[in-house]
Amino acid sequence: MKNDKKTTFGDIHDYLRRVNGEPEDLDFKSFFEQSRALMAQKNEAQASEGPTSDTTPKKPKRAG
Repeated sequence: MKNDKKTTFGDIHDYLRRVNGEPEDLDFKSFFEQSRALMAQKNEAQASEGPTSDTTPKKPKRAG
């Protein structure tokens, strides 16, 4: 097996470092808040454009 890319083991250590709150990762909470705000803006922009083909409700099939 080649070891070109980062192994899962290395990723686990990076994750543990983040969970334990090393200084470089303390701004994670603010990062997620910013990304949530961006997604909210994006959703509002899409809603203001009007209904798109995948957001319009489909007519129910007739019984029988």
